[in-house]
Amino acid sequence: MEFAADFYKKPESKKRQLTAEIFDSLSNSLSEKERLLGEDHLEVATILQLIGDICDAMRDNKDQALNVLKRCLDIRKSQLSHDHPDVAAATKSIADLYYNHDENTEAAHFYRLFLDLATSSLGEHHRDVIDAKSKYNYISNADLSQKIKIYGELIEEGRGVLGNEHPTIGYFWNNMCLLHWRSGDRDAALKAIQQSSRIYYASCGNMDSRVANSLVSVGRIEGHMGGKVKELEAYEAALKILQDNNLGSPQEVVDLLNDCGRVSELIGNSTNAIESYTAALSIREQAFVENGEECEEYAESFHQIGFLYAKQGDITTGLSCLCKSLRIKSAIHKSPHKSVAETLWAIAIWQEDRGDKDGAIRTFQKTLQTEIALYGKHHLHVSQTLQRLANLFEERGHDEGALEHFREVLRTQKRLNRDSSELVETLTRIGHIYMHRRELKEMLTAFSEAANIAAKPTSEVVPSPDADNLRWYDIKFLCPDGAPAA
Repeated sequence: MEFAADFYKKPESKKRQLTAEIFDSLSNSLSEKERLLGEDHLEVATILQLIGDICDAMRDNKDQALNVLKRCLDIRKSQLSHDHPDVAAATKSIADLYYNHDENTEAAHFYRLFLDLATSSLGEHHRDVIDAKSKYNYISNADLSQKIKIYGELIEEGRGVLGNEHPTIGYFWNNMCLLHWRSGDRDAALKAIQQSSRIYYASCGNMDSRVANSLVSVGRIEGHMGGKVKELEAYEAALKILQDNNLGSPQEVVDLLNDCGRVSELIGNSTNAIESYTAALSIREQAFVENGEECEEYAESFHQIGFLYAKQGDITTGLSCLCKSLRIKSAIHKSPHKSVAETLWAIAIWQEDRGDKDGAIRTFQKTLQTEIALYGKHHLHVSQTLQRLANLFEERGHDEGALEHFREVLRTQKRLNRDSSELVETLTRIGHIYMHRRELKEMLTAFSEAANIAAKPTSEVVPSPDADNLRWYDIKFLCPDGAPAA
């Protein structure tokens, strides 16, 4: 037990190293025992269970772990009584393996077998029995209220056997959080995951990935409940644990940095958001150097950083990052792709904001071509890009180009049954262009149609689609505080 407690508190990298060393030692020992004692000896079975449990813990090879554990069980069943504690232990190891790989039907089967065997041989208050009960309860078909009730009883039982601050109790609280979350009780879920985090910290210190994972869960729940500042604090605390102790995979660190950046952006802290996204980008750049492959996430980091720089007023740096994002995305996606259209759109609106109207027109035209290839001519995104182009042509005094695009906007708006106010706005813009060109007949036709639509009863007005149909990058540009979480 002293070794186990000390092991939990070691940095994750050191634990992985020790686990690999133990695995190699056991593999050598297995070969020696098989040579000296035979392949069906009970000592061979003992080593097989250890190897299987380590394979499962390392998540390296599920099939290898399963084969090893089933061989262990077969040896023990052939030489021991059916309710022997060692038979029960091998059965539970197989159940845990299936549970860890989300194969719940098989896991439930082996947990039932284990509980039938172990309740009499080990006693119903044995730590392994309590652990099996908790996992079986979690994956059972019982309703949520019953599962929550059973977990409450198991936590109290586990405290009596294991103590208040054992990692298993932290795990129970983590599952209790998930059950409360699924039931819709966000407050109870938050309290449960805070308990889990506290117990993991007390039992494992701040050098265990479970502490960081529980803090991430705290952040997720705080975010769903609207506590964005607390959400960010939880992510930053989790990130510090991962970085200070070399825990987690590079992708896990990148994901957490992006979470910090996303929440910082939502609360208006663009500087912190840029720092987080840039740190994530540097990790992805290292992966690019090592693997020689650029990926969508790598390109998206440049997009996020570029948009934020431009939003802060540094449009030159912002456009540089966005153009790099576009280059990578275009290399990845040989055919039209949504993410390419998104970055083209972002480049165009910042070119327009900087005053480069001709550059914005060229980029919006590329955006339009990509969107038509993706969605067809009659789509909201296509209509929005046409609107931008029409506006720019009108500003540049290119009446013919403006009219051409406004007419396409109008056709698409009618095809999509857009809100009558949008139709009136477009027709009014068309009317003003005709007035500027002194084409009075066409002007009167446009203004009359606009007046007729405006005069319709409100019951005939078709509501606009909800915000899910808008581009996230368009919402960010027009209404920074209203952008949905990416």
